[in-house]
Amino acid sequence: MDHERKRPLRHEVTLAGVWDTEAPTILTSQRDVTSEVCGVTSTCVEASKSDQAEVFRYASGRDASKEKIETDIQVREIFIIHWTADVSAEDKSFVQDLLESSANISDE
Repeated sequence: MDHERKRPLRHEVTLAGVWDTEAPTILTSQRDVTSEVCGVTSTCVEASKSDQAEVFRYASGRDASKEKIETDIQVREIFIIHWTADVSAEDKSFVQDLLESSANISDE
C-alpha cells in the first residue's frame, strides 16, 4: 500500500551495513571513499566507490536531491547511485533493490 512507502526512512542504514550483509558481488573493487569525498566535494555522509559505480548516502533527501545529476539514480531519498561503467539492467536493479529493501527493516 502507498502508506507503507510513506513511513519514516531508516536514515541509520549505512552503505557499509548494506554491503556487509548482502555483499553485492557485481560491484568489484569496492572501497570506502567517505573521507576523500564527503565534506570535500559533496555534502554526503558516506561514500563507496567500485569499478562500476559510486554510491553516496546523504543526511537528508534534500541534500541528496541537490547533489543528484540527470543520470544518477536516487533511492529511498537519501542514496544516490552514479553508474560509471556499462552495467546490465539486471545488476543495476539488484543494487538498487539492496538499498531499497535495507530501509524497510522494522524495529522489533
